Amino acid sequence: MQKASLLKWNKGGFKNPLTRARGLGAGHGAVHHWVMQRLSAILAVPLTFWLCAAITGHVYSSYASFTAWLSQPCNAILMALSIITFFYHACIGMQVVIEDYCHNELGKVIKLAALRIVMFAGAIASLFAVLKIAI
Repeated sequence: MQKASLLKWNKGGFKNPLTRARGLGAGHGAVHHWVMQRLSAILAVPLTFWLCAAITGHVYSSYASFTAWLSQPCNAILMALSIITFFYHACIGMQVVIEDYCHNELGKVIKLAALRIVMFAGAIASLFAVLKIAI
């Protein structure tokens, strides 16, 4: 019983159920979050096919031929779009996992901040590598 009293929605005995539910459900930006996750997944499907075809076509290529291929504008743009889409979709998915399964509020905030920093840094580093080859 003592563990249940530590939960944030059980503070106080005479609360209205609506008062307890405020801030706990999917009432904030859940629809936008859900739509963005589905849109990024839809965009990731053709980009994944393109990326797999492009990489398998250059398995036995030299570094010089691959960088020459990636320096073409269409390929560089598709690669940059793939990077942005994959990192964004991964960030949204991991955010949902952290929000659903991390019950410590401070731990949740720290993990979400670390997630955003790591994903942003990874995307920037990847885009920098593509731009360095393309330009």
